[in-house]
Amino acid sequence: MIALRFLRTIHGWIGVLVIPWVLLFGLTGFYLNHEQDLAFLFGSDEVDMLWREDQPGRLSDEAAARAWFAQAFPDLPVEKVTDEDYHGKPAFQIATGTLLVIAPKNSSFYFDKTSHVRQLHDARGAVIDHHVYWPSILKELHTHGWLRSPLGTTLADLFSLLLIGFGLTGACLWTIPRLMRSKARRTGGRMSRG
Repeated sequence: MIALRFLRTIHGWIGVLVIPWVLLFGLTGFYLNHEQDLAFLFGSDEVDMLWREDQPGRLSDEAAARAWFAQAFPDLPVEKVTDEDYHGKPAFQIATGTLLVIAPKNSSFYFDKTSHVRQLHDARGAVIDHHVYWPSILKELHTHGWLRSPLGTTLADLFSLLLIGFGLTGACLWTIPRLMRSKARRTGGRMSRG
């Protein structure tokens, strides 16, 4: 039957297109269900051993933190400054539109963070540690399909439509032959009785 061949072809091609997404959601979903058990995959964060409080009283107040930030990041506007401990040590957390900078009060070291990456810098600004927040990335991939971008939303929407098509063509491929066999049995039964 031509309709079934067409459905098989469509179903097969949709399957090829959605396989990467199915694998992505399968793997990230498995991780989210077993986050604690799989924590060993991403190693430990040993940032506490990499930086030290080498300049007591360096940033004594918010004004000093803002002045340091203006010198270190001249092109970034400050949205908010909070006086908040980081890894148990006193620090100023300076938020910009895209970046969070953590300036410990008693250290020449500083951190910059996004939702997916944290870097530790020495006094000259050289990166001495780079930490990727894989759990955060996996959660975002699972919930948004991509790392929060218009392209990601478009791809997730396209994937959703393809999955609907995959489900509908699969249901048709399963149902139509069974209905045809059932009809043939009923028709064949009537003919043999006549």
